Order: sequence, then C-alpha cells, then structure tokens
Amino acid sequence: MQYELYYQDLWIGSVERTPTEWPWVAGNFTLNPQLLANPSEVAQRILAFRDLTMEEERLSEQLAQPDLSEELATAYSQAIDTIYGREEAEFSNLIESPDWYLLDPTSQERIAIVCPSFNQDNTISWR
Repeated sequence: MQYELYYQDLWIGSVERTPTEWPWVAGNFTLNPQLLANPSEVAQRILAFRDLTMEEERLSEQLAQPDLSEELATAYSQAIDTIYGREEAEFSNLIESPDWYLLDPTSQERIAIVCPSFNQDNTISWR
C-alpha cells in the first residue's frame, strides 16, 4: 500500500509498505525532491536527521561484521554512541514529536507513527 510521509504539514516523501515483523513497520521510501531544492528550516533539520540515522545504520552494519578487529569494533561503537548523543541533543524534538504521520492518498486517512528511521537502502522503518 502506498502512503505519503508527513511531519506536521511538510510532505517528506512517499512510502510503499513492505512486509515486516511486529513491532516494526517498514517501507520503500522516495524522498520528496522539493525538500532538497528549497528546504525550509524544518526540512533542513529532517534531512540532517535522515543523514544521521543513515550513518548510524552504516556504522551498525560495519560493527556486525564477524571478522572485525577489536580496535575497529571499539571505534565503531564509539561513533555510534556519538550519534546517539547527537540524536538526543539535536533532534529530540523530532524524535519525540507526535507530528509524524502517514497519509493514505486514497482515503485521506492520517495514520500516526513515531519518528521513522531512515535507512541507506531507501527504506524507512518505524513503530
């Protein structure tokens, strides 16, 4: 099913839901190209948050490599901890906001969601 992702009244992009295991929900994500062309202050913050969550995912995947040296594992863990700190300090208003929702373009129904996590493979996930 196709949805539109919004934060407040700002259209972030399109989401096509994919099968997932509870409690996570996920979908293929296409960013609204207008966000990049002329981003408002809110859009800039959402784009920065997206970039941070994508970097967190990249580092987590590196950390999960089975033949990772202890030195690299420590470096990746510290980098992930730094990202968690930045998320909490800089983006808590987005993360804790009740203003995220999916819009069903057919029925115009709004479905409240928690702040999504943006992934490197053009997917998002949320609860």
